[in-house]
Amino acid sequence: MISKLCGVCAKSEILCEACSKKLEKGELTESEVRIVRFLSSLEEKVRSLKNAKLETAVETPEEILIIAAEGSGSKFVGRGGSVVRLLTKKFGKPVRVFETSEDPRRLLEEILGPNLVTVGKVYSPEGEFVRIRVRKGAPADLARAVAEAVYRGKVEVVPVDNLRRR
Repeated sequence: MISKLCGVCAKSEILCEACSKKLEKGELTESEVRIVRFLSSLEEKVRSLKNAKLETAVETPEEILIIAAEGSGSKFVGRGGSVVRLLTKKFGKPVRVFETSEDPRRLLEEILGPNLVTVGKVYSPEGEFVRIRVRKGAPADLARAVAEAVYRGKVEVVPVDNLRRR
């Protein structure tokens, strides 16, 4: 399996210097490391995982999202949903698998569905960031976690109350 975590770290309990730096910089998360290590342990049983490419994994209090490279999504689902079932059993949360696309907005639309209103880049004196507007009552923590994983930068999630124009 190809991921941001090197092959040695994926199979051991400690992180090498390079992977530790990725963790410190925020390029990797603790939950992503746990998920990659578990998926790595399944590679012998599930051969399709050997060629699969994992872009990122996002863990929220309610669920786990696996974001795979284009063409690798089905490999993380497994035959008959076997890999998803094993992940759900191990982490005690439902698992959803998505594939990346060239347009990060499309991925957000797939994950958030009708709760996503707009996505835009904001340029300010402090630097640029991505502002995501979601419907009020939408899971803002999920939107933030996914957007940070996809855009790898500062993200602002704004709940929008009234969508009608006057």
